[in-house]
Amino acid sequence: MSEMMTAVAVDRFGAEPRVQKVPVPMPSPGEIRVRLRSASLNPVDWNIANGLAKDIAPHVFPLIPGYDGAGVVDSLGPGCKRFHLGDDVIGLFLSIPFGRGTYAEYVVVPESDPVIRIPKGIDPVDSAAVPTAGTTAL
Repeated sequence: MSEMMTAVAVDRFGAEPRVQKVPVPMPSPGEIRVRLRSASLNPVDWNIANGLAKDIAPHVFPLIPGYDGAGVVDSLGPGCKRFHLGDDVIGLFLSIPFGRGTYAEYVVVPESDPVIRIPKGIDPVDSAAVPTAGTTAL
């Protein structure tokens, strides 16, 4: 039996989000797994959970929303070279299929996604608010 984690997820488009147990994701080749410390809430998160992109890209259910987050790299898929175990990272964890989001204990994304090491002096919890809001401000 696979290890389980707690996540906020929806079972179908438009469903009420609820806390549930889902399998801990395992990284495939070229992917990293991040043990999340924080995530931020943005309008795109609930819009995707409500079906905004249902005709644009594949989704997985239960769909875990949340695309901004900060945490620690705790597992590397084969071939990963950009990050190391224990790296504190922040990123926009928006990969296809949609639904592997940051409202969970762990998230897995390609290491080539817009993820960076958290700069020294930046609070890891506060940094989760930067990716989408920062891009919007820019």
